[in-house]
Amino acid sequence: MVNITLPDHVAQQLEEIARHENRPVAEVIEKMLQQYSPAQSDERAPDWDSIVGIYDDDVTDMSTSVRETLQAYFQKKYANPD
Repeated sequence: MVNITLPDHVAQQLEEIARHENRPVAEVIEKMLQQYSPAQSDERAPDWDSIVGIYDDDVTDMSTSVRETLQAYFQKKYANPD
């Protein structure tokens, strides 16, 4: 067991939640930590491998060709071959 010092307003919030849910404060904290845990958030993360390339096609727009678009624009504007 570990003792933790919390600011009064945080302790009051925890006690309110525990009272409202009719559970001990320690149980409320444990549940909150389970929801906040990085291990839990990893389980809810999407499976990126299954969606990578799903919209792969030959159509490009400026978001994917910004350098080429700007280079062509400035070459034309300033008549510079490079």
